Amino acid sequence: MPRTFSQPSQDYAVGTYGPFPVDQFTNANTNALEASFTVEGWDPTVNPIMLVRLRWGDGSGADFSVPGQPMARDGTLLSVVRVRVSVPKEADSKKPVDQGSIEVQVLAPLRTAVTLEAV
Repeated sequence: MPRTFSQPSQDYAVGTYGPFPVDQFTNANTNALEASFTVEGWDPTVNPIMLVRLRWGDGSGADFSVPGQPMARDGTLLSVVRVRVSVPKEADSKKPVDQGSIEVQVLAPLRTAVTLEAV
């Protein structure tokens, strides 16, 4: 498995996709898992349009709700949504990590390209 998982733009029906893994990294060369999704005509009335689950190999991580009309702080519509979870800490250093995954629950049909990478 590579340290990046990518899917080109495609239509997703309602359902759960994944988990899709990434590896070939360590806590020495990685600070976070980052997922990005292109916004391609999403339904602005659906909130959330998807739930994103980012996990490290030990099961720790974070869950994110993504709205159908994702907005920047200045009020403009985003063309790409990014969510990120940092490498967990252990005392004063990063915990040893070497794998992660993404799982996405689509709550309304949408079109998007997906990328998960260790950054």
